[in-house]
Amino acid sequence: MKVKTTFPKGDDLETIKQRDKICVYCSKKIYKPDKDVSRTKWATIEHFNHRSDWDSVGNYIREGKPVSEIVGMCCWSCNSSRSNKKIRVWFKTEYCLSRDINEKTVSKPVQEYIINVEDKE
Repeated sequence: MKVKTTFPKGDDLETIKQRDKICVYCSKKIYKPDKDVSRTKWATIEHFNHRSDWDSVGNYIREGKPVSEIVGMCCWSCNSSRSNKKIRVWFKTEYCLSRDINEKTVSKPVQEYIINVEDKE
């Protein structure tokens, strides 16, 4: 059963949007959702956490930690492809392999999340 996921708000969301002008995974330019822009390029909020039993944003907010460490902006295509897979598992999919998406090519926040959270699970 999937736990309710908290979305970043206010200053947390603004910090993430200011940092992530391109997809944190594929580095494609992302755009505010609009009928004149292909959905594949739409900016989406991406929770790096894959676990269904952990409301990571809610916990980070309660603990006073920066939500920007566990959330980023990515394109609709990457968000849809990743779904609820662990990031390292997702890197092994045809989607990532064909686009050269891997731990060396993703943004620094994703790399740090992998090292500081996912690798410790």
